[in-house]
Amino acid sequence: MTELNFKCAKCGEIIKADDRDVGKEGACPACGEKVRIPGPGSSETPPSVPPSTAVPVALAAPTAPGVARRPVRETSGFAIASLVCGILSLPGFMCGGFILAIIGLALSLTARSRIRNEPERWEGDGLAIAGLVTSIGGLALAVLALLIFGGMLLATGGLFAALAKAMGTVPPH
Repeated sequence: MTELNFKCAKCGEIIKADDRDVGKEGACPACGEKVRIPGPGSSETPPSVPPSTAVPVALAAPTAPGVARRPVRETSGFAIASLVCGILSLPGFMCGGFILAIIGLALSLTARSRIRNEPERWEGDGLAIAGLVTSIGGLALAVLALLIFGGMLLATGGLFAALAKAMGTVPPH
């Protein structure tokens, strides 16, 4: 297996491919232009390209003639992480769910921004929205639990003071 390096005719991006893929078509990772992988020694192959600067080509799956190919897009890891944090914040609203909900909110907003700014590269807007909704739900549950249990503690403290007063003993402050 030999690594081939060649330039995209449209944008000049240096692309790397495996010699087993000679003649196959793929998409330039920089511009999405359809490229055919040249053979070794071809005029399209630059002779002195450092391997560290070459980007792997995204090979296209064979399709029927006349069928348009969509560029390869990645699902945003931020969107996936936001959904996971949002889901975990729902049952964990009592112990750390508040923190997970805040993290989920930040991740989902970041994912939505990246997906909107680079739609040709990223997908997963639905996951980011679901992460946003579940994080907001987890945050709301955490706030509600804080209000309920905080109110119970305040009510319980007032109840103990009233009982102590009624019994004639005053608890130490």
